[in-house]
Amino acid sequence: PACGSSDALGRYSDGHAYCFSCGRYHPPGEGEGVSMSSRKRERMTKDLITDAYLGPLTARGISEETCRKFGYRLCDDFKGRPVQVAEYRTPDGKLVAQKVRFPNKDFTVLGDLKAAGLFGQHLWRDKGRMVVVTEGEIDALTVSQLQENKWPVVSVKNGANGAKRDLQKAMDWLLGFEEIVLFFDDDEVGRKAVEDCAPLFPPGRCKVARVAGFKDANEALKAGKGREIIDAIWGAKTFRPDGILGGEELWDAFVSSCNDAAVAIELPWKGLQDKTHGLRLGELVTITAGSGIGKS
Repeated sequence: PACGSSDALGRYSDGHAYCFSCGRYHPPGEGEGVSMSSRKRERMTKDLITDAYLGPLTARGISEETCRKFGYRLCDDFKGRPVQVAEYRTPDGKLVAQKVRFPNKDFTVLGDLKAAGLFGQHLWRDKGRMVVVTEGEIDALTVSQLQENKWPVVSVKNGANGAKRDLQKAMDWLLGFEEIVLFFDDDEVGRKAVEDCAPLFPPGRCKVARVAGFKDANEALKAGKGREIIDAIWGAKTFRPDGILGGEELWDAFVSSCNDAAVAIELPWKGLQDKTHGLRLGELVTITAGSGIGKS
């Protein structure tokens, strides 16, 4: 209600709510469209849903096999409405929480989400070549399915605004991988989350993936762009703060500068001239050699 987001408000069993889009906290008793009696019933709901079943997410293009892999289930009647149920487990596989998603994209949390690892973390080894981190469960299912559910994919627990906190908590596990690819939503909030999260990792370890023209991975999948998603992951660019360039990005400029005789002063020594292409303004030539060899 504070920012108009359609799917970012999470309501918890004690009646409070938190918006992962604008970051506003709503205390118990505040909010639109939720009566106090329903909040009281929600506070009394302590047990996890036990009658959820497996099935495909047809509208999302997600198969039953992928849902089984991650423990993403369906329930026909939770508080009078059909819901989707994402299982959250500890890194060693113990079920401790469920995120319940309603048809209008609102969600609530059952159990102890703080005790859980990243969504899907328990499925993978503690180290490897690469891990993809998405902003939501559906995108994690999407990326995993396109990789035949064989390569590590996880999702943060609390959306873009909670991503930094979630990744900090899972940092030891994430650093077991050579590359960490952030595949967040390509919107203002998602891009801000990348700017906040990427600097958490050692330089060169974090990469950023996006599919041009689509908000997230699942939107691209529904448009038949599965190949583009895979290309975005394996071609993800290494994150660098604004203004920092890698040497590989400067090669053309360097070669052009070396070959531009118009701004170079020729040296009187042919060998050195061939190596340096002369002297240019703004450059420093450093000559090195072993100790005592006669540099002076």
